[in-house]
Amino acid sequence: MVSTSRPAGPGAQSVVRIYPSTVAPWGSSNCRIDAADISMDDWHMYGMIMRAWKDNLTVVVTVESTERVDTTDTACRITVVATP
Repeated sequence: MVSTSRPAGPGAQSVVRIYPSTVAPWGSSNCRIDAADISMDDWHMYGMIMRAWKDNLTVVVTVESTERVDTTDTACRITVVATP
């Protein structure tokens, strides 16, 4: 997680970065394949990810290839978190 205030890197503030256990391309996008980001505004998705991690559950994550939370990186924004 990165704080809501990061003067040294304002493009990377308010980010929760997720590193999936299975690394694969996000479709035909140019998104970073080993990570995706949740905006701190999407607290409900962060909560779902944390619950899945705590309870060792599998989740399906969808990213939006045209959106970046961290504007200094190529990790795409997570827009959907669901259980299979």
